[in-house]
Amino acid sequence: LGGIEVNAAQRLSDTCALPQRDAYGYCYAGPGMVKMNGATALWYVRSRYSTSDFDRIRRGQEVLEAVFRRLLSLDAMSRAPELYASYRNSVETDLNLEDILPLVSIAPHLTEPERIQRFTISPAEASGTISADGANVLIPNLEAIQAIILEAVYSP
Repeated sequence: LGGIEVNAAQRLSDTCALPQRDAYGYCYAGPGMVKMNGATALWYVRSRYSTSDFDRIRRGQEVLEAVFRRLLSLDAMSRAPELYASYRNSVETDLNLEDILPLVSIAPHLTEPERIQRFTISPAEASGTISADGANVLIPNLEAIQAIILEAVYSP
């Protein structure tokens, strides 16, 4: 894609193995618009030592939104076969081009930012605990999550 512009909602500071790391092995991103290549975007989404699961969810949504905006700017619909070939070299999936092409036709209807909504589970909908075997786990508040699902399904 030639890089993406991610609108990072919060500053991220975490260890990394990227060329832009500082002398202590840390990379930084945000807040605000941050130009990222694939390796930086992957670090940004996967970083886990200085943030929470909820932050990773938000960052993943930010990167997906940036990828979508970049695809629209590249006129991805007319270049779908070419972009799909590049995608297949970088992503492992069971989706084939025939599965993806029908989805491409809805992209022009999503070019207005106010038409795209993001929904996520936050600490208000899941509480942390430690399982019997010592793992950190989240216990869902099903009633609160159901409200989010209903809002996502029935919002205009």
